[in-house]
Amino acid sequence: MSRVIVTGAAGGFGAPTVARLRERGARVVGLDRVRGEHVLVCDVADDAGVETAVAEAVDRLGGLDAVVHYAGIGIPNDAGGPLHPDAYRVIDVNLLGAWRVTAAAMPALLAGRADRADRGDRGDRGGKGRLVFVASELAYITAPFVSAYSVAKRGMSAYADALRIEYGSELYVTTVYPGYVRTPIHDAGRAVGLSLAGHVRREEVGTSSGPSCER
Repeated sequence: MSRVIVTGAAGGFGAPTVARLRERGARVVGLDRVRGEHVLVCDVADDAGVETAVAEAVDRLGGLDAVVHYAGIGIPNDAGGPLHPDAYRVIDVNLLGAWRVTAAAMPALLAGRADRADRGDRGDRGGKGRLVFVASELAYITAPFVSAYSVAKRGMSAYADALRIEYGSELYVTTVYPGYVRTPIHDAGRAVGLSLAGHVRREEVGTSSGPSCER
């Protein structure tokens, strides 16, 4: 039985993922700013909060096999405008938040390899743990007024690549690049008349066939 942490677990992607994982028999603890059943309150931009929440999640799960990174926000910004507050917040949550959670979870992910091998779980392919980074097509497609989001997602992709190089013998690292899915992350953009329609592929939760990189 896999033990999984999902960030952004109350969101448009996270909640369905948590439900699907549980249907498949996984034990899941979510992290989100919104409390829910089996969801711990955590702001991924808070160093101490992340350390505390990840430690509690690992304790509840009895170890850790995988982390799925969904936590993210979308705030339109002017590429030539000030970094604070909006652009910085987007980068801090979307890129550095994933980095914080990964760093906090890494000891448990690495320590769990022996447990996974002993359990002989199907699909663990040698007992390796897994990190899943949900980036975006905006990691490689440039659109107006989403520069901070694009920088964060492109940075996330580079961070995942670095983890594959440095930890590939211990972990599997997957990066997913979904297109446009109508979730609340786009509310701030819609409020000022911005839309990604026509810039990236439109998809629905549960039907994504977007590209991914996995090793």
